[in-house]
Amino acid sequence: MSCAGVNRVLMISGMSSVSSTDGQCDQRCDAAGPDSGDTESMFRLLFERSGDAIILFDPQNQALVGCNDAAVRLMRAPSKEGLLNTPPAALAPASQANDRSTLDAVKEITALIMANGGHRFEWLARRFDGTDVPLEITVTPIPADGRVLHVIVPRDISERKAAEESIRQLNATLEQRVSERTAELESSEARLSRLVELQRAMFQISEATNAAGDLASLYAGIHRIISGLLAAKNFFIA
Repeated sequence: MSCAGVNRVLMISGMSSVSSTDGQCDQRCDAAGPDSGDTESMFRLLFERSGDAIILFDPQNQALVGCNDAAVRLMRAPSKEGLLNTPPAALAPASQANDRSTLDAVKEITALIMANGGHRFEWLARRFDGTDVPLEITVTPIPADGRVLHVIVPRDISERKAAEESIRQLNATLEQRVSERTAELESSEARLSRLVELQRAMFQISEATNAAGDLASLYAGIHRIISGLLAAKNFFIA
Protein backbone atom coordinates (compact mmCIF):
# COMPACT_ATOMS: atom_id res chain seq x y z
CA MET A 1 0.00 0.00 0.00
CA SER A 2 1.29 3.49 -0.78
CA CYS A 3 2.50 5.74 1.98
CA ALA A 4 -0.36 8.15 1.32
CA GLY A 5 -2.80 5.32 1.62
CA VAL A 6 -1.31 4.26 4.94
CA ASN A 7 -1.46 7.81 6.21
CA ARG A 8 -5.11 8.14 5.24
CA VAL A 9 -6.11 5.18 7.32
CA LEU A 10 -3.84 6.14 10.22
CA MET A 11 -5.17 9.70 10.27
CA ILE A 12 -8.76 8.55 10.19
CA SER A 13 -8.21 6.02 12.95
CA GLY A 14 -6.72 8.71 15.14
CA MET A 15 -3.14 7.46 14.90
CA SER A 16 -0.33 9.69 13.74
CA SER A 17 1.93 8.85 10.84
CA VAL A 18 4.79 9.74 13.17
CA SER A 19 4.53 6.17 14.41
CA SER A 20 6.09 5.00 11.14
CA THR A 21 9.52 3.41 11.57
CA ASP A 22 12.28 6.04 11.76
CA GLY A 23 9.95 8.57 10.15
CA GLN A 24 10.58 6.99 6.74
CA CYS A 25 6.95 7.18 5.76
CA ASP A 26 6.73 10.89 6.58
CA GLN A 27 9.88 11.61 4.61
CA ARG A 28 8.60 9.75 1.55
CA CYS A 29 5.24 11.52 1.74
CA ASP A 30 6.90 14.93 2.08
CA ALA A 31 8.89 14.11 -1.01
CA ALA A 32 5.67 13.44 -2.88
CA GLY A 33 5.01 17.17 -3.10
CA PRO A 34 2.52 19.72 -1.75
CA ASP A 35 -0.46 18.08 -3.41
CA SER A 36 -0.10 15.09 -1.11
CA GLY A 37 -1.04 17.13 1.97
CA ASP A 38 -4.02 18.64 0.17
CA THR A 39 -5.23 15.17 -0.73
CA GLU A 40 -4.88 14.00 2.85
CA SER A 41 -6.83 17.00 4.13
CA MET A 42 -9.52 16.47 1.54
CA PHE A 43 -9.80 12.80 2.45
CA ARG A 44 -10.07 13.57 6.16
CA LEU A 45 -12.75 16.23 5.52
CA LEU A 46 -14.69 13.74 3.44
CA PHE A 47 -14.49 11.23 6.27
CA GLU A 48 -15.45 13.68 9.01
CA ARG A 49 -18.20 15.56 7.17
CA SER A 50 -19.83 12.65 5.41
CA GLY A 51 -23.56 12.41 6.02
CA ASP A 52 -23.13 8.65 6.18
CA ALA A 53 -21.75 7.06 9.31
CA ILE A 54 -18.28 5.59 8.79
CA ILE A 55 -16.56 3.29 11.28
CA LEU A 56 -13.13 1.68 11.11
CA PHE A 57 -12.88 -1.76 12.65
CA ASP A 58 -9.77 -3.79 13.38
CA PRO A 59 -10.91 -7.43 12.98
CA GLN A 60 -7.68 -8.83 14.37
CA ASN A 61 -8.00 -6.99 17.68
CA GLN A 62 -11.80 -6.88 17.59
CA ALA A 63 -11.77 -3.15 18.24
CA LEU A 64 -13.17 0.03 16.75
CA VAL A 65 -10.28 2.32 15.80
CA GLY A 66 -12.02 5.24 14.11
CA CYS A 67 -15.38 6.85 13.42
CA ASN A 68 -16.92 10.11 12.26
CA ASP A 69 -19.56 12.34 13.85
CA ALA A 70 -22.34 10.72 11.82
CA ALA A 71 -21.52 7.38 13.43
CA VAL A 72 -21.69 8.95 16.88
CA ARG A 73 -25.14 10.38 16.07
CA LEU A 74 -26.36 7.12 14.57
CA MET A 75 -25.42 5.12 17.65
CA ARG A 76 -26.42 7.96 20.01
CA ALA A 77 -23.05 7.68 21.68
CA PRO A 78 -21.90 10.35 24.15
CA SER A 79 -18.74 11.02 22.11
CA LYS A 80 -16.33 9.48 19.63
CA GLU A 81 -14.24 8.22 22.52
CA GLY A 82 -17.29 6.63 24.08
CA LEU A 83 -18.11 4.80 20.86
CA LEU A 84 -14.54 3.69 20.14
CA ASN A 85 -13.99 2.43 23.68
CA THR A 86 -17.10 0.26 23.57
CA PRO A 87 -16.63 -3.46 22.74
CA PRO A 88 -18.31 -4.23 19.40
CA ALA A 89 -20.27 -7.06 21.05
CA ALA A 90 -22.04 -4.47 23.21
CA LEU A 91 -23.38 -2.68 20.12
CA ALA A 92 -25.84 -5.43 19.18
CA PRO A 93 -28.51 -7.48 20.96
CA ALA A 94 -27.93 -11.18 21.61
CA SER A 95 -30.16 -12.12 18.67
CA GLN A 96 -30.79 -10.58 15.29
CA ALA A 97 -34.18 -9.76 13.76
CA ASN A 98 -34.51 -13.30 12.38
CA ASP A 99 -33.93 -14.70 15.90
CA ARG A 100 -30.51 -15.92 14.86
CA SER A 101 -27.69 -15.68 17.37
CA THR A 102 -25.66 -12.51 16.83
CA LEU A 103 -22.46 -14.47 17.50
CA ASP A 104 -23.28 -16.99 14.77
CA ALA A 105 -24.22 -14.18 12.37
CA VAL A 106 -20.89 -12.42 13.01
CA LYS A 107 -18.96 -15.58 12.18
CA GLU A 108 -20.82 -16.06 8.90
CA ILE A 109 -20.50 -12.40 7.88
CA THR A 110 -16.78 -12.36 8.68
CA ALA A 111 -16.26 -15.40 6.46
CA LEU A 112 -18.19 -13.74 3.62
CA ILE A 113 -16.13 -10.55 3.93
CA MET A 114 -12.91 -12.54 3.70
CA ALA A 115 -14.15 -14.67 0.81
CA ASN A 116 -15.70 -11.88 -1.28
CA GLY A 117 -13.55 -8.89 -0.40
CA GLY A 118 -16.52 -7.12 1.17
CA HIS A 119 -20.13 -7.69 2.03
CA ARG A 120 -23.48 -5.91 2.36
CA PHE A 121 -26.03 -7.13 4.87
CA GLU A 122 -28.79 -6.10 7.24
CA TRP A 123 -28.00 -5.85 10.93
CA LEU A 124 -29.79 -5.09 14.17
CA ALA A 125 -27.66 -2.78 16.30
CA ARG A 126 -28.16 -1.56 19.85
CA ARG A 127 -27.66 2.12 20.52
CA PHE A 128 -26.24 3.62 23.66
CA ASP A 129 -29.75 4.55 24.87
CA GLY A 130 -30.75 0.87 24.75
CA THR A 131 -32.94 1.08 21.63
CA ASP A 132 -32.39 -1.27 18.70
CA VAL A 133 -32.05 0.07 15.17
CA PRO A 134 -32.10 -1.90 11.89
CA LEU A 135 -29.14 -1.10 9.68
CA GLU A 136 -27.96 -1.88 6.19
CA ILE A 137 -24.20 -2.25 6.45
CA THR A 138 -21.53 -2.24 3.76
CA VAL A 139 -18.13 -3.54 4.82
CA THR A 140 -15.00 -3.07 2.73
CA PRO A 141 -11.64 -4.47 3.93
CA ILE A 142 -8.62 -2.29 3.17
CA PRO A 143 -4.91 -3.00 3.76
CA ALA A 144 -3.26 -0.59 6.15
CA ASP A 145 0.36 -0.77 7.29
CA GLY A 146 0.62 -4.53 7.20
CA ARG A 147 -2.84 -5.25 8.59
CA VAL A 148 -6.41 -5.13 7.38
CA LEU A 149 -9.08 -2.71 8.57
CA HIS A 150 -12.76 -2.95 7.80
CA VAL A 151 -14.41 0.25 6.58
CA ILE A 152 -17.99 -0.03 7.83
CA VAL A 153 -20.73 2.18 6.42
CA PRO A 154 -24.01 1.60 8.32
CA ARG A 155 -27.30 3.20 7.22
CA ASP A 156 -30.45 3.46 9.30
CA ILE A 157 -33.27 1.61 7.49
CA SER A 158 -35.93 2.07 10.18
CA GLU A 159 -38.28 3.89 7.79
CA ARG A 160 -37.90 1.21 5.13
CA LYS A 161 -38.57 -1.54 7.68
CA ALA A 162 -41.63 0.34 8.98
CA ALA A 163 -42.96 0.65 5.42
CA GLU A 164 -42.36 -3.06 4.78
CA GLU A 165 -44.18 -3.92 8.00
CA SER A 166 -47.11 -1.67 7.03
CA ILE A 167 -47.35 -3.41 3.66
CA ARG A 168 -47.17 -6.81 5.34
CA GLN A 169 -49.96 -5.90 7.75
CA LEU A 170 -52.04 -4.46 4.90
CA ASN A 171 -51.62 -7.66 2.88
CA ALA A 172 -52.56 -9.74 5.92
CA THR A 173 -55.66 -7.59 6.48
CA LEU A 174 -56.68 -7.87 2.83
CA GLU A 175 -56.19 -11.64 2.87
CA GLN A 176 -58.33 -11.89 6.01
CA ARG A 177 -61.08 -9.77 4.48
CA VAL A 178 -61.05 -11.81 1.28
CA SER A 179 -61.27 -15.00 3.34
CA GLU A 180 -64.15 -13.62 5.42
CA ARG A 181 -66.00 -12.40 2.32
CA THR A 182 -65.51 -15.75 0.61
CA ALA A 183 -66.91 -17.50 3.67
CA GLU A 184 -69.89 -15.12 3.69
CA LEU A 185 -70.59 -15.79 0.03
CA GLU A 186 -70.28 -19.52 0.52
CA SER A 187 -72.64 -19.31 3.49
CA SER A 188 -75.13 -17.24 1.49
CA GLU A 189 -74.91 -19.66 -1.39
CA ALA A 190 -75.49 -22.59 0.97
CA ARG A 191 -78.53 -20.86 2.53
CA LEU A 192 -79.92 -20.09 -0.92
CA SER A 193 -79.40 -23.67 -2.02
CA ARG A 194 -81.17 -24.89 1.15
CA LEU A 195 -84.07 -22.54 0.55
CA VAL A 196 -84.46 -23.81 -3.00
CA GLU A 197 -84.50 -27.40 -1.71
CA LEU A 198 -87.17 -26.55 0.87
CA GLN A 199 -89.35 -24.82 -1.72
CA ARG A 200 -88.98 -27.82 -4.03
CA ALA A 201 -89.93 -30.16 -1.18
CA MET A 202 -92.99 -28.09 -0.30
CA PHE A 203 -94.09 -28.21 -3.94
CA GLN A 204 -93.55 -31.98 -4.06
CA ILE A 205 -95.54 -32.46 -0.83
CA SER A 206 -98.34 -30.37 -2.30
CA GLU A 207 -98.40 -32.54 -5.40
CA ALA A 208 -98.25 -35.72 -3.31
CA THR A 209 -101.23 -34.54 -1.26
CA ASN A 210 -103.32 -34.04 -4.38
CA ALA A 211 -102.23 -37.33 -5.91
CA ALA A 212 -102.48 -39.60 -2.85
CA GLY A 213 -105.47 -41.91 -2.73
CA ASP A 214 -105.18 -42.62 1.00
CA LEU A 215 -103.19 -41.53 4.08
CA ALA A 216 -100.75 -44.41 3.88
CA SER A 217 -99.61 -43.52 0.38
CA LEU A 218 -99.55 -39.83 1.36
CA TYR A 219 -97.32 -40.53 4.37
CA ALA A 220 -95.08 -42.70 2.28
CA GLY A 221 -94.71 -39.95 -0.32
CA ILE A 222 -94.00 -37.30 2.33
CA HIS A 223 -91.48 -39.63 3.99
CA ARG A 224 -89.67 -40.06 0.69
CA ILE A 225 -89.56 -36.30 0.05
CA ILE A 226 -88.34 -35.36 3.53
CA SER A 227 -85.71 -38.13 3.47
CA GLY A 228 -84.07 -36.17 0.68
CA LEU A 229 -83.70 -33.23 3.08
CA LEU A 230 -82.81 -34.91 6.36
CA ALA A 231 -79.98 -37.33 7.12
CA ALA A 232 -82.35 -39.55 9.06
CA LYS A 233 -83.85 -42.84 8.00
CA ASN A 234 -86.54 -42.95 10.65
CA PHE A 235 -88.83 -40.06 11.60
CA PHE A 236 -92.54 -39.78 12.41
CA ILE A 237 -95.24 -37.47 11.12
CA ALA A 238 -97.65 -36.52 13.90
